Amino acid sequence: MKLHPFANPKSLSMGALFSVATATLASAQAQTPTLWGVNEQYGDLFSIGDYNDAANTLTDFGRLMVDDGGSLEYVGNDIEAFTLDHTGVGWMAINDDLAGFEEPVLLKFDTAQASTTDPNVVTIVGTMDVGFDDSSDNITGLAFHPVTNDLYALFRTGDEGEDRLVILDPANGDMLHDFGDITGLGEKCKHGEDMIFGETPDDLFVTDNDDDHLYRVDANTGAIVEVIDDNQRHGITKHSVKFEALAWDPQNEVLIGCDDNKDLCAILTFGNGNNVFLFDTADIGFVDIEGLAFVPIPFADCDENGVSDADEIAAGAPDHDGNGVPDVCEPDIETFCFGDGQASGSIECPCGNNVVPGATEGCANGTGAGASLTATGSPSIAAADLTLNVTGLPGTPPGVFFAGDGTAANGAGAPFYNGLRCISGPFVRLVKIPMPVNGATSMPVQGQPPVHVQVGANPGDTDYFQFWYRDGGGPCGGSANMSNGLRVTWGL
Repeated sequence: MKLHPFANPKSLSMGALFSVATATLASAQAQTPTLWGVNEQYGDLFSIGDYNDAANTLTDFGRLMVDDGGSLEYVGNDIEAFTLDHTGVGWMAINDDLAGFEEPVLLKFDTAQASTTDPNVVTIVGTMDVGFDDSSDNITGLAFHPVTNDLYALFRTGDEGEDRLVILDPANGDMLHDFGDITGLGEKCKHGEDMIFGETPDDLFVTDNDDDHLYRVDANTGAIVEVIDDNQRHGITKHSVKFEALAWDPQNEVLIGCDDNKDLCAILTFGNGNNVFLFDTADIGFVDIEGLAFVPIPFADCDENGVSDADEIAAGAPDHDGNGVPDVCEPDIETFCFGDGQASGSIECPCGNNVVPGATEGCANGTGAGASLTATGSPSIAAADLTLNVTGLPGTPPGVFFAGDGTAANGAGAPFYNGLRCISGPFVRLVKIPMPVNGATSMPVQGQPPVHVQVGANPGDTDYFQFWYRDGGGPCGGSANMSNGLRVTWGL
């Protein structure tokens, strides 16, 4: 790499090689995503393409700058926190007055615009109005919640009090919520240096330099719920360490920490004794790394309720097709169990009264064709406009719409009078139609509640429908017949 006019006045030993903990660890990992960070000493921005080979994949973008009344000035040497949102925009906290804004100041910079030749100019979001006024207070960690996208901040309240967890407004830096002191399990976070969300929204990791602990903190309460490591120098051949920057590699599910006391970076393995040395930061010219981040992979939250899709499904939310997306986000209508026999995967009709292959209707009735059940409108409960329609009935026979909770023979059907019963119980009898018109009918009829109300459906539920009707002149000698089946998965 080469320095540019805005780079630090320091010496880089770019040919230095960095030892990786073990060949097994390196070979087990996929290609690493780009690691971004800031060096507090001069306020530089840098990236490392592969943290297993930092020397050869480092890019130094030089000192960050700010527009101070039309004049470009260096941001300075008090950037205490850095994180990335899922779009790759970097967010920083500087605990010093800057360009007319009082400390602590929230900054942002789009890393996609980072340059090794032109000035990298940050945008000032505003003063972080956290509501506390101790002169030793500062913001030491920032992290975006992977589902809600809330901007969390680690607020250090000085040497005497416990640190606090707060949520900031990324539009202006104002405090939106204060969770209070970070305590729990008899522990107190008193010198928190950074935090990052991990594999799940429940994994909020906080590093505390007061006792060299790594905590797992409940992002909903701010409470310490686990002491992951009670001495972070475990596994590292140093007398002491002070990890002040954390980053979660979502691709390899690895937690990276950098220490500005012993100038090293390591993999924090959660093994309470098995942390793995990666490289010396001084060998790449940085001795005060205060912030690290990979571009996070947002957790899917299709219904935007603040709970990841995976957590919802694990808690029992239906996922009919097993694709990892709750059914509430995939409302759907599907016909099945046709009277064409094996052509569509159903069984043969009771007396060979199959309809032509590919016909989407029930077994043949007295007309020579089958009754077809379809739906119009949408499976949205909010819209409440779903209509069930039947055509192909033999004249004006009475019939009944009914619903069930499942399918018969996995949707292949079971013989029933002149047709196939496609659904299974418990059954709900819906609407009796005494006299269809021209071989067709529908529900709900005028004055009746919507279909979802009649079956008691909620978003994400799946119901199965069929129409039973009289078929006295049918081909099998039975007195009744059935339409095909219809599946409805309800959405919001």
